[in-house]
Order: sequence, then C-alpha cells, then structure tokens
Amino acid sequence: MSVAEEIKAIAAVEQTFDVNSVVYRGVKVWPLIRIHIDYFFYQLANNANIDLSSPRPVSKLNSVDLKFSQIQEEYLKQSQTWREILTPFSFLDRTDILFFSRYENHSEKIGGKFVDRFLDPIQELCQAKYNTLKLELDFPQGREKQPRRDPSIFVNPYSCLVKENLIQKCLESSLNSKFSKINNFLELQTTVKKYTELHIDETQVISQIHLLNSYYILFKDLLSVIRPRVVFLVCYYYIAAMALIRACRELGVKTIEVQHGIQGRYHKQYASWTRIPQSGYELLPDFFWVWSEQCQQDIMETRPSLLANQECHLPIVGGNPWLGKWLEEDLGLNERERQFLDGLKQYRKVVLVSLQNFDTLSEFIEFLIPAMSHKPDEWFWLLRFHPLHQSDREVNTVLDVLKTANLQNFDIQFSTEISLYALLKRCDYHLTLNSTVCHEAYAFGVRSGIIDPKYGYIYYQKQIQQGSFDFVTGAEELIVNIEANTRKYSDRNDSTRYIDPRSELSEGALNRLLDP
Repeated sequence: MSVAEEIKAIAAVEQTFDVNSVVYRGVKVWPLIRIHIDYFFYQLANNANIDLSSPRPVSKLNSVDLKFSQIQEEYLKQSQTWREILTPFSFLDRTDILFFSRYENHSEKIGGKFVDRFLDPIQELCQAKYNTLKLELDFPQGREKQPRRDPSIFVNPYSCLVKENLIQKCLESSLNSKFSKINNFLELQTTVKKYTELHIDETQVISQIHLLNSYYILFKDLLSVIRPRVVFLVCYYYIAAMALIRACRELGVKTIEVQHGIQGRYHKQYASWTRIPQSGYELLPDFFWVWSEQCQQDIMETRPSLLANQECHLPIVGGNPWLGKWLEEDLGLNERERQFLDGLKQYRKVVLVSLQNFDTLSEFIEFLIPAMSHKPDEWFWLLRFHPLHQSDREVNTVLDVLKTANLQNFDIQFSTEISLYALLKRCDYHLTLNSTVCHEAYAFGVRSGIIDPKYGYIYYQKQIQQGSFDFVTGAEELIVNIEANTRKYSDRNDSTRYIDPRSELSEGALNRLLDP
C-alpha cells in the first residue's frame, strides 16, 4: 500500500466499526491500536517479504515463580524506593507548567551544552510569568547528553514500574479471564484485517496496555505532588507519553504536544481522526502545538465535520521559536565549528544531505555518488546523520561506500554535530529521502530535493507541484538542480510556508493556552 492507501484503510476501519467501543478496563484504546497498525505498515515498507496478515507466535519470557511472601517483600522494597524518589518534589514551589522532555529531543548544542530545541524555547518564553519545571525519565542515553543549557530533573522509573508489574502478576493469576480481554477486540480485529490485511494480536496489545498502566501510575504519583496546570511534551505516540496524557486527563491537567516534524495529511498519528468520541480520547493530548496555519489546516481538513472532531484534540498555531532565534543570529557556535563553517566558503556549491534510517543508507549514498563525483574540487557535501541513527555501524556503512568510490569531498562529523540551522545558513541545496528538514531548509531559503517516490513524493506532493521542492529521480537531474540553485531567504510573511518562525505566534498561543 502507498501512504495514502494506508491512511485511507485506517479511516475505513473507523467509519465501518465503532472503534470507540474497544475498551480495556474503562479506557478507549483505539489510539494505541492505531500506533500498532502504523508500526506494522512501517515494517512492511522496509521488508516486503514479512507476513503480517496472519497470527504470529507470541514470544514467552521465562517467568520466575515467586512465593507470595517474596512478591510482598519486593513490592514493599520498591514502594519505599519510589516514595523516596517522590519526596523531594513535595518541597518544590507550586509548578504552573511542566515540560516533559526526552533524551532524543536534545540533539543540538549551544556553547557546548545540549538543548531541547522543541521545548526549551517555549519554556524560556514562560519563565518570566510562570513557575516551570523540566522533567525527564532517567535513562543512560539522557545522562550521556550532558551538560544541558536548561537542566532536566531526572526521575528513575524502575522502582515504580517493578512494583506495578508485581501487582499485575497477582491480578493476572486471580482475575476472571473476562477481565483480561479487550471489549469488542475480535470484531475490530476482523475489520482491521478486512481493510489493511494486517492481523493485530490481542495479547500483544494487552501487554502494551499493562506497561502503559504502570507508567500511568508513575505519572499520576508525580503529578499529584508537582501539581502543574499544564504539561508540554514532544511526540505523544509512545507508551510513556500516552500514560502521562492519561494521568493528566484524570487529574484535570491540560496537555499540549509540540510539533517535532512533519504532521501533514498523510501522518497516521495526526491526520484522519474521523471518529473522535464526544469527550475525546484518554490517550490523546488536548492540543497539538503546530508550526503554521498550513499545519493546522492539514490536520483539520482530514477530520469530518463532526462535533467532537471540531472540539477535541485541536491544533493550535504556535510557530517554531527555535527556528526564529536562528534566523536572527548564530547561537553558541564554538571556535572549531566556526572554523569549519568558514572553510565552506571556498566551495562554489555546498550540499546538505539529511540521512535517515539504516535500511536506506547504502542505496541513498549510491544514488549520490555520480553527483558527488561531478565537481569534487568545487562542490562539498555535508552528510548529516539522524539523531537516532548515528551508530558506528551506520557511519561505517556510509564511509565504506564512499571509500570504494574514492571520494573525499564530504564531511560527516561536523555535519552531524553542528546545529542543523548553522548548516542551512551556509548551504546551497538540500537533499533528503523524506525528512522534514526540507521545510526547515525552505525557511532559510534553501531548496530541497526529495528522492523517495513512496513516502517523500506523497508527503510533499503539494510543495513539489507548487515548485517549492524538487522531486529528483536521477543523478543527472540532481546535478542540474544543484547548479541552478543558491540560497535565497524566503519571505517571512509567506502564508504557504510550513514553518512560521514569528515570536508573536508563540506568545499568542501561550496566552490562549495558559491564561484562565
């Protein structure tokens, strides 16, 4: 299926079956199942030979049989540890706004310190008027991304998750099987199979719900102590974030998800929510902070004109304050970075390449080689790895291909470490499979070439047809496009742009969201 066909199939499921009747212990779980379906589509896109149309064997971990006394002892131990983690929060001043960050968000540096480029600029706008707190689950990857310009308070989730898992094991052994089933799941399973050709497994979904419930208790405990009025987060569609949203909803705390990438009419987690219930979903944020009126329109145009669709989980235009800062000035570049960037001036053309997941790396680089070989002394290539795909394996895959081609007119280290916007201010052309960076490049006046016919062309079809982006099908076409383009700042008042950097947008959105 194409992306358009996938989202059409999901909408068909919603239109032919009451997805809101699919409930587990009082919670409507359709948003979680939509993520499940989206993940299966992603697997198929990257492995056409995989069979997801029939039941798959469920892997069973060897569980340790514990006596009740052992369970009780471990539960009391972990409960005490969790209480000790919660206690310091009770001494904090009342928090107006909680910013729930992730280590993945801290992909930029200013003055040698990591920055959450999605949440930190919004937190800065709030600090003069409100008490704010930045919270993050304590994982090793987050500890590695130090120091922070705006530090996070780390919370180790282990003790809470362990104690809740122990409770769950006790419940599983004592509850009637009726309470271990998802209401109306079999009917949904049949409908999903009909329209998507995918088999969704109830056991797998319940396993995810159990983990979500454990995180829900964790966040409910934290929120009850911190007592914020509003929570900002980035990316709602993973277990911990959905648990946070559910806890906020129960405690009357407003939730706002901040845009972190493309959210157009073909993104399954934002577009085509056609059957939102009257009171909304427990697992979806109250508001989506989006970058522009175009983003807002993309979300709302895919919703039928039903009352709940127009009143729950609404997009609000807040702009992109981080991009706005960079349009005004360079932020926190060190001497080594400045020297590298100054060195780019010697080249007639500088091309930024946004690399993405591992499965596409070799093929993507092979596509580039003829263009990289075209004028090796005059053109320089900045190969930038995705924040979540920078392993030695991925870097070596690219280096091996380039070494075989005997190419040296490229950089990887600085191109990946330096702020994206510092690079966009100094390049002439940008190339990607389907990354949202093409919209960020447009804000800096840099034209982008899209080479992915399956996702990229669909995502950016409108911009390609308008002439804002190029759809590149071969090396010769790429060379012509690079020759024809140099950086030229776009009009800040361009109503068609995907990212609006104006600070007054952010301030206006905050006033609407935060003022009573």
